[in-house]
Amino acid sequence: MGLGAVGAAAMVAGQQAQGILRAEKPTVTCISCLPSESAEEEEKKEERKKKEDDKIKELDDKSTQKLGNAKFNKDVDGDFADANKDFDDFQPENVRPTGKGGRVGDLSDGKTINVRPTSSNDKPTLGITKPNKRPFRKYRYTR
Repeated sequence: MGLGAVGAAAMVAGQQAQGILRAEKPTVTCISCLPSESAEEEEKKEERKKKEDDKIKELDDKSTQKLGNAKFNKDVDGDFADANKDFDDFQPENVRPTGKGGRVGDLSDGKTINVRPTSSNDKPTLGITKPNKRPFRKYRYTR
């Protein structure tokens, strides 16, 4: 004849009390709670994206937009050295030369950033292009 659920529980409790059977808590590991390489990478990417967004805001705040210009065209006081410094502040990846002293690199969200000593207005330019190749921002340095 079987003990039933109540009888089995009483027997286990009795054995535990006598020290015959130890009550051990099961070990449960929360996989999503453990730090993982991908979570760390994601955090670094988010931090990098925030720095890039902050730099764009900084450039927007110190730039002006001429009446009639497209929304993404901005004028910034500065020269090619300032444009290069701003490019470097973004810390783009995969930086490569474009010729005539220009450089291009990749931002964390898929945008492309480039700096060049001259543009159509013969002024240094820092450009940011969306992944779909459409302009996002074009900062023309006025000195």
